[in-house]
Amino acid sequence: METLARSVYEHVKHPHMTWNSKYDYGTAFQSTMYMLRKGDSNRFLFHMLPPSMRSDNEALPSSDRANTLRRWQRRIVKGIVEWADQQGLVRWLTGAEWRSDTEKVEDFKVDFPNILPFFVDGTPLPTFAPGDARTAKIMWNSKHAEHAFQIFVLVSPIGRIVYSSHVEGGKMHDKTQWEKENVSKSLYDHYSSLSRYREGKLKVGNQVYQLAIGGDKAYRDLLLPAGWHGEDMM
Repeated sequence: METLARSVYEHVKHPHMTWNSKYDYGTAFQSTMYMLRKGDSNRFLFHMLPPSMRSDNEALPSSDRANTLRRWQRRIVKGIVEWADQQGLVRWLTGAEWRSDTEKVEDFKVDFPNILPFFVDGTPLPTFAPGDARTAKIMWNSKHAEHAFQIFVLVSPIGRIVYSSHVEGGKMHDKTQWEKENVSKSLYDHYSSLSRYREGKLKVGNQVYQLAIGGDKAYRDLLLPAGWHGEDMM
């Protein structure tokens, strides 16, 4: 976490010292990471901090003093996004990169020859039960019997992330989220622009490969670009 905090630092617009005199960047970054993982409220995180780290204006109600955390968190999240975009960490692969990642998995080459796959999988990120009934319903994940955020990622055979979804409430089904984000169009728009792409097939070097998306039963019959295969590979 310390390495990430140092990398993101220059991308974070620091709050004005008149209203955050007892917070430092390191504390704010750790609380932001904790909030993103667990979904805790700002008020809850505020009361978890040691007294020396809290806002020095004790005359304010705790909900107002917790707003200093919220201001930090907004800036840190924006900084993380800007840093990640600059690094190019999540992007579509070139044909050569895709083939290289696939060839590193020996068993896959034997079972699925001449195929370049991406794999899709979703995961719930558990959070505390929202107090608002409508929000609680949106966040409830019946499959895992918990309140959660819901995301999915698309990865190469070695686990390199090529697409990361937006965050939804846990109620949303995996396949529904895929279709809502129109990932099929994103795949088509990128790979159809390559000169060696033809109807779901991509020529890399002297070899023509079938393009495919693998996933578990939650992703059966996905909406895919014409010519792409949906494979039960998980």
